[in-house]
Amino acid sequence: MRLTNTVITLLLFFPAIGCFFGILCGRAYKRRRMQGKLPAKHKGLKLEVLAGDFTVCKVADYSGVDLADKYCFIGKTCEENSLVCETSRVPANTAEREDGWRALRVAGTLDFSLIGILAQLSAVLARKQIGIFVVSTYNTDYIFLKKDRLDEAVKALETAGYPVI
Repeated sequence: MRLTNTVITLLLFFPAIGCFFGILCGRAYKRRRMQGKLPAKHKGLKLEVLAGDFTVCKVADYSGVDLADKYCFIGKTCEENSLVCETSRVPANTAEREDGWRALRVAGTLDFSLIGILAQLSAVLARKQIGIFVVSTYNTDYIFLKKDRLDEAVKALETAGYPVI
């Protein structure tokens, strides 16, 4: 009787353990297989590195800003007038500034129905401890990061499956 109970227990116990380990191994395999693959909705997404250095600054007003410049991002709140521009184009009336930024642009025009693009990109960079700030325009998104981290960021994004041109 005791032997029968032991045999029945073993017959029930080992398949349960096998099933548990099978689930764990399957999840680990799926994670490894999906590493470096983009979500289906992000297929075809490309990033391009913009030439030149950028500066983030606060200006007294926008009178010294040339809106005809190739890149000029302004933001106004009740507390500040912010500007992101090429370092060579920083206006004289700048109150504070931080130089040494580079930019990646999501190439092309993004549809407003696309969800999670910045979340995915920033997650890739966050895993490498690369700080960013983002400017979004009507057409696309720009990711700014410190220039000494650009090569590392490009490598991380390419490894995650995002082509960088």
